[in-house]
Amino acid sequence: MIRVVGKDAMGDDGDDGKEDGEEFDDDDDEFLDVLGGLRVVSHSPSKAPLHSPSRATMASSAGGEEAGGPPPMDDREYRAWAVAFKHPQRVRSLNMASKQITRVPDDITSCPVLEKLNLNNNQLQSLPDCIGEVKHLKLLHVGNNKLHTLPSFLLHMPDLQTLQAFHNSITTVFPQPVQEPKFSSLRALNLNNNLITELPECIGGLANLESLSVDFNQLTTLPSSIGKLRKLRMCSAKGNQITALPEAMGQLEMLRELILIDNALVDIPLCLLLCRRLAVLDVSLNRIRTLDWRVVDHSRIKHLHLEKNPFKSKSRGHIPEMGHVLPLQELVARRVLASISDPIMQGGGDKMQQQQQQRPGHHASTAMPARGKVSRESFRKAFVAGVGALNINDKCKDFLLCGDVCSVCGGWFVSVYLEAVQFIPARSGVHLDRGLAGIPVRKMVCSRKCFDEAKYYANT
Repeated sequence: MIRVVGKDAMGDDGDDGKEDGEEFDDDDDEFLDVLGGLRVVSHSPSKAPLHSPSRATMASSAGGEEAGGPPPMDDREYRAWAVAFKHPQRVRSLNMASKQITRVPDDITSCPVLEKLNLNNNQLQSLPDCIGEVKHLKLLHVGNNKLHTLPSFLLHMPDLQTLQAFHNSITTVFPQPVQEPKFSSLRALNLNNNLITELPECIGGLANLESLSVDFNQLTTLPSSIGKLRKLRMCSAKGNQITALPEAMGQLEMLRELILIDNALVDIPLCLLLCRRLAVLDVSLNRIRTLDWRVVDHSRIKHLHLEKNPFKSKSRGHIPEMGHVLPLQELVARRVLASISDPIMQGGGDKMQQQQQQRPGHHASTAMPARGKVSRESFRKAFVAGVGALNINDKCKDFLLCGDVCSVCGGWFVSVYLEAVQFIPARSGVHLDRGLAGIPVRKMVCSRKCFDEAKYYANT
């Protein structure tokens, strides 16, 4: 207990609103509101007594607002509506967690400097528009409620940086926004453990978003607009039903961690190799049987988690037959593609081919090889331009652009090939189940001769 002695006991005039000797609990919220003009005597022997403020200090504290100056900021955390609304112009943090709240009062708009609002673990079924009028709100915590919709006005709160909305019943996120947010400061968005089946395209307008977590929902893919989130560093979508990822994810230049545990992926898309800072990729517990060799070889991915996937076993299986005589269309296409690609790679092709052959588990070339001084991107641009310059119809051009190269001999093919599997040892940083003989990576070969020569396994 603390006993408060009024100003009369100190020799000053004035009514402090309390009788001399009135007692307060240590955790009384209103106690601190009158503390500035009172002398406090502690009855607890284990605590040192508080010193009474000087007359100058009391005068400054009592007369600051009367003099027309701005109200003093209050860094303490308010825990009751009534106490917060008594001096709303001072409130910066309001914690109303676990209070069985069913609605947010409109008076919340009277808190002009409110920065943190914690409504976690209540009974809210919707968020009122008045929250959107709290212009300086930086953190909004509405997790563990009964929300069904995440309203669109949250997209247009200029200072909102963190939005926690996990463990609700949300099915709709930002419905029908008037426009994409142009000044959103949102950096962290947590929508874990909801009933979301799709994310809206307008999410691409959150230009400052760094962390997106949508674990344990019902998503089957991610929106293509996610590629606009150029500051996104972490994306987690484990425990969903994702079967494919948009190509636009390759535009996430700052992405460092992608968590896709327990989904329905059957492959790792090559677009992820364009994420130059991607260091952690976790696709454990999916439906992946084989991988593209470029994913396994991608050294920038320092931690690649592949555990609990139904990888192909090491068995020869049924090997499909290939005729010894190729169709005329395929023969012509292979010659045309070689005539386009050879001049592009001239000067460095032989050297690069030797280097690749010396490295185990790598094939000689790809459809976009980086040979000699020719980068992969430069080759692709020149190759596409070369096909485009041919005096043939568009259908034939599209056919040629589907060409790829044999992983054994480096020759071109288009529609006649064998898809094989090679088991390679896991490099450092690739995490597999114990006892797995190796990583099954897909290889494309142009003929049965190359298949037998390399001693590959059939991808069946």
